[in-house]
Amino acid sequence: MEKIKRISTIAITSLYIVMAAYAFFNFGPLLSAKINNASSTSSQESISAGTEESFWAFSRVLGVSWDEINAASWSGETLALGLLAIAIGTVPMFVCLWLLRTVFKNYREGNIFSDDNASCFRKIGILLILDALIATSVSETAFIFAMTFNNPPGERMISVSVGSPQLYLLFLGLVIFIISLVMSEASKIHAEQQLTV
Repeated sequence: MEKIKRISTIAITSLYIVMAAYAFFNFGPLLSAKINNASSTSSQESISAGTEESFWAFSRVLGVSWDEINAASWSGETLALGLLAIAIGTVPMFVCLWLLRTVFKNYREGNIFSDDNASCFRKIGILLILDALIATSVSETAFIFAMTFNNPPGERMISVSVGSPQLYLLFLGLVIFIISLVMSEASKIHAEQQLTV
């Protein structure tokens, strides 16, 4: 039991780190591009922009590369729309991580086979399914629209796509949902055994 407590504490701490990193790498490139666009007048600032570019070079936000994000013309309204689009795509993952934190807290307290854990896994499964079917596509579409909104007429885009990442999320969500049903049955059996003893 002590080992489960230690592992659960490490897992909870790791989830906080993952949540911070997830936010940083999803929101950072867009905010950095806005700063670069707003302050790219002097040569010294161009040098610092090059440093930021190398940092974000491998970053992709909603399937869009750093070069495309940095090349876009970001106004206050399009930046707000872009941040909202990113938030739509990241909220389901943050909620999933928060639910996992609840599961590990239950594990740390010794509640392994509980209805609460089964409920958390069921919610995670449903969130991943909704993320795959709705949130990711809406988020990507809104982000592309925000990125190209300030382009001249005829060069603005709306792009709707469904691909492998959504299929992976859908499959993972279904598997976790099925596991939650099994965990719910296990918690009922565990509760019956506690009453018999």
